[in-house]
Amino acid sequence: MSSWWLKLTFRQRNYALLIGFALLMLLSYFVAFGKTIALHHENSQLEKSGGSGFSPATYAKLAEEKSRLDSIYQQVAGINYEGRLLESVARLSGKHKTKVISVEELTGYRATRVDRLVVSGSYFSLIRLLRDFQDQFHSGLVRSLDFHVVKDRKSKTKRLLLDLYIEKLKVDEVNS
Repeated sequence: MSSWWLKLTFRQRNYALLIGFALLMLLSYFVAFGKTIALHHENSQLEKSGGSGFSPATYAKLAEEKSRLDSIYQQVAGINYEGRLLESVARLSGKHKTKVISVEELTGYRATRVDRLVVSGSYFSLIRLLRDFQDQFHSGLVRSLDFHVVKDRKSKTKRLLLDLYIEKLKVDEVNS
């Protein structure tokens, strides 16, 4: 220790330590606790004034605008999904020499959209179509598939059909 500290009396050392402790507390208040206490005071004032200051009419307008924008988004997302689905299936069926028989949306599902695709062709071309479809179409999942043979009565030929069930989550059901 330095010589000046040793020259102080016991009472003077205690006063010096108390002054140092008070300065340390003042410094820690300004560095660490000052902003926290100010934010706590501001938060309590906002809670007393009713939150963000929006009136119920403003909340109603905002909720109405949100629902309108959500419905527009659903329409656009549905059109984009259908367009991507048809474009992918048409492109891949041309590549693999298969024929798209039908595309339909199945109803009765709440949180998901299920589309049924019926494609005809040879077994290996249908398998290649399925593999490429799963690799390239990321907007939905192939949930189920079914191979079956249909006999044409007029020409007495057999056709191999592939039923694909593609599932996509509906955004409006998930967000609400």
